[in-house]
Amino acid sequence: MVASQWRAKGGQDRVGWTVGTGIEWGLWQNWSGKAEYDYIDFGTKTTPITGTVLPGIATFPASIGLEDNLRIQQVKVGVNYRFLPNLW
Repeated sequence: MVASQWRAKGGQDRVGWTVGTGIEWGLWQNWSGKAEYDYIDFGTKTTPITGTVLPGIATFPASIGLEDNLRIQQVKVGVNYRFLPNLW
């Protein structure tokens, strides 16, 4: 039995939108903490991928469409240190 091999290249740029909210609060004189939530949506896109099946053994050209539904929800937390807190 011969294992199936697949070698291909494909790529595509995506455009989307984002919405989010965040909060920052003072902890000490120069330190603050922050939290942020973002929702990012790049929509659904079909990316054509072409390549060969069984390269080097019995090369067959192949083409498929990869459907990509890209939506991201992310939460970020962090701390900030202000070197010159009274400057702003």
